[in-house]
Order: sequence, then structure tokens, then C-alpha cells
Amino acid sequence: MQLLQKVFRLRTCADSVFENRSRPCLLHQIRRCTAPCVDLVSATDYTDDVRSAELFLQGKDDEAVERLIARMNAAAEHRELRARGNLPRPDWRAAQGAGKAIVSSSRRRDASM
Repeated sequence: MQLLQKVFRLRTCADSVFENRSRPCLLHQIRRCTAPCVDLVSATDYTDDVRSAELFLQGKDDEAVERLIARMNAAAEHRELRARGNLPRPDWRAAQGAGKAIVSSSRRRDASM
């Protein structure tokens, strides 16, 4: 879960906290969340992050990486240095290995049920 949080920076707060937030939390300050609760990321960008995380968990890490690279390149083309700086810069080799472990362990768990 920590790996997903580092790479995709999805929120982990409860819905009740999410709905009542007026400023970004500590996770945003340490760059582990994009703060959708206070609209610091667009709904479209956050949805893209969620979709990339889903792809990663499904074992489609190459596609997830391509999506993030495309966002970084688009931000660079528009000279949105701030947006580019807010995109994750993960160690994909570690993420890919961990993603395969997550997927394979979940498949083992599903098979044993």
C-alpha cells in the first residue's frame, strides 16, 4: 500500500474526512497525496491517477508507466513546470517488481478461497 501511495499519490482518508477538509493534510505535504479534497488536483487528473493505479494492480504496469510518462510529457510541452513537478517520479524498477508481487500474492489468495 505504501508503494501505491508513493507512486500514484491517491488519498487514504475516510470519506467523512475527505468531505470536510478545508486545507491539505500532512500526506499532501510529504507528497503522498495530491489533495483532491481541497481541489489541488483536477477531477480528471485524479481519475487518471486512479485508473493508472488500477492498471498497476491488474499487472499492467507497463501501461500504467506509459500513462504517467504521457502526462509528464504533456506537462513539459505546455511548460507547466509546476504540474510536472507534482507528478510522481518513482523508481519504476522497484515499483514493477513490487506490483508483480502484489498481483501474484492476490492471485494466490484468490485461489485459496
